[in-house]
Amino acid sequence: SSSVSFSRSIADANSVSPHSMSADATAEAEAAKARGNKTFADGDFGAAEEHYTAALAALSPAFDGWHHGDSISGDGGVSLTGCDPALGLAEGSGDVNGNSQSDVAMLASQSLRATLLCNRSQARHQAGLWQVAVEDASEALELLSQLSGQASTEKMRIKALYRRALSQEALGNMVDALLDLNLALKKAPSNEGIVSAARRLSERVPRAATMPPRPAVAPWLPNLTYNSREVLRVAESDQFSGRIRGFMPNEANSVVKFPCGMGVSVYHGHGGLNAILPLGPPRLLPRVCELADSGKVVPVPGPKELGDEYFERPNMRPCNGLHAKYSKGGDLRWLCRYNDGQLDGLTLRFEPEGFLRYSECGVYRRGQLVEKWQNCLLPDGYLSLALADLVLPVKKALGLGLSPCEERLCFEERVDVDGVQPMSLTLCALGEAPEVPRVVSGQARRTGDRCRAQLEGELKPELRSRDFAPIGPGGVGEAVPTALGGTSLVVMSGVAPDEDLKIE
Repeated sequence: SSSVSFSRSIADANSVSPHSMSADATAEAEAAKARGNKTFADGDFGAAEEHYTAALAALSPAFDGWHHGDSISGDGGVSLTGCDPALGLAEGSGDVNGNSQSDVAMLASQSLRATLLCNRSQARHQAGLWQVAVEDASEALELLSQLSGQASTEKMRIKALYRRALSQEALGNMVDALLDLNLALKKAPSNEGIVSAARRLSERVPRAATMPPRPAVAPWLPNLTYNSREVLRVAESDQFSGRIRGFMPNEANSVVKFPCGMGVSVYHGHGGLNAILPLGPPRLLPRVCELADSGKVVPVPGPKELGDEYFERPNMRPCNGLHAKYSKGGDLRWLCRYNDGQLDGLTLRFEPEGFLRYSECGVYRRGQLVEKWQNCLLPDGYLSLALADLVLPVKKALGLGLSPCEERLCFEERVDVDGVQPMSLTLCALGEAPEVPRVVSGQARRTGDRCRAQLEGELKPELRSRDFAPIGPGGVGEAVPTALGGTSLVVMSGVAPDEDLKIE
């Protein structure tokens, strides 16, 4: 039969079309659903399952008619907001996208059925019927995939993924469960229930099980593990000609700058990787400086644990661009951008398992936090570009393996680890000669300048760093980006931890 005319009312449609949705059936399904929600809240999961099943049975004739009937008219982008078929629609009405009343009613029925399946999946999971709970959640997801991307649809999709994951976990299908949780996390990154479950499963699932199969040709085999303490020895070896070893201002951690401009920082007294970052020109600092306004000679400050070595080796400032920072255990902790020595841009904090710690992520401008974390802040391809352009090339050049966090990120972002080429660390920029450390003067322009003024006088304007935000040790001895002005990141509000996972 042909589609119901746009100008017909719901009552007329019910009388002439076998595909029309019955308001009585919808009302009966809603009543059974309400009884199911009540018994579920009382802890009687068996009774809740029966009520949800009854609701689905009441809805089935109307749904089956729609499912096997004519195609949807219009562009299919139906908004279900405020559309209750049980209440009927005014004669001659449709939706804003040009869909007829019958189309709107059909999609509302489809949405209600998906909700009932999702709720029954939860009841069956609680009752220990895990296999049928997985089947219900899968059917709900299939129905939701046919609906347009409304907020209510996305919310229900998150619930279905989460509930299927929990039932898969109970059945022992850990990999499938973790994949569902990762999909849910992309939609609800701040939901504590999903984050906790994903974290729990990530500890139980071997990393090899979730990684894509290696290509048959030339797999990359690193020489060192990700938590190796031999990073400084390798970076300073003869295989990297033209390298320069030194320090960053007021830091005890050693840095090695390569001719290409990229460098690595290594934990003092430890030898493990601290950071991958671009470094500025090398400068030899004086031990003392004379203040221009008073003529007083004062010692240049430096880390006490280094002593004379701090002045015997060149000083190099971090340059603008993306910096990757690591814990002493070798785990990727931070991906952040610096501009003119200050945090400037997206700052991401990672857990060892590869998930974002959202309470410490955000956007900075000139060292100041301007926006707390929101999922929309992370552009598509941002992480894959950071991994493929910075982390992987440098680690491959050093022969340093990937941390569990980096492996998971590469898998989720579809980065071809074996296909990324090592960075040519010894290749100088076109037309540039290898760098030679320069000695800075021993005079400062102002009392407060100390040795910083002379350093700035030798730097290119684009690399100057008047208010360099230092990178100091965190609470567990790891590198932590410091924002100027004492600004700290706080957890993003507006997303209830577990409210979105309850039954509807």
